[in-house]
Amino acid sequence: MRRGTRKATLVAIVFGASVLAATALAATKPIHGKIMGTFGSKSSCFGCGEMIKYVRADRVWCAWQGDSVIIHVRFRNSSIEHLTIHWHPSYVIKGGGPHGEGFSSMQDSGINAKASRGVYAKQKPKGVPVGSPLKTCKPSYALVESG
Repeated sequence: MRRGTRKATLVAIVFGASVLAATALAATKPIHGKIMGTFGSKSSCFGCGEMIKYVRADRVWCAWQGDSVIIHVRFRNSSIEHLTIHWHPSYVIKGGGPHGEGFSSMQDSGINAKASRGVYAKQKPKGVPVGSPLKTCKPSYALVESG
């Protein structure tokens, strides 16, 4: 391939990647109604076993994005093993009831050994007007296991 052709190809690739990135950013809906939360206590997880002592959850928040509630948490794994954390993205709508507590809402997040990872869950609360104020953001553990 000639030098001029390689340069033109590189410019085209960079331009195409820029257009794709800009399109993805434009498609992202703004986050609003954000509230800070706390992760449920480790002692409330009866099936978590020994591996839960190596997990820490922080930076918990919930917010609306479009017609969905986003639940964010950062997990830290201080063990020497990869862990899988099964968790409920639980929250409460002000003037309404709890959401994200059922089996079908369960999330599975893998965290590498000696690592941390921010994870998101997206929920569409049924029968709730979009943008309703959030009252409580309190996701919780269901199970922590090796692997």
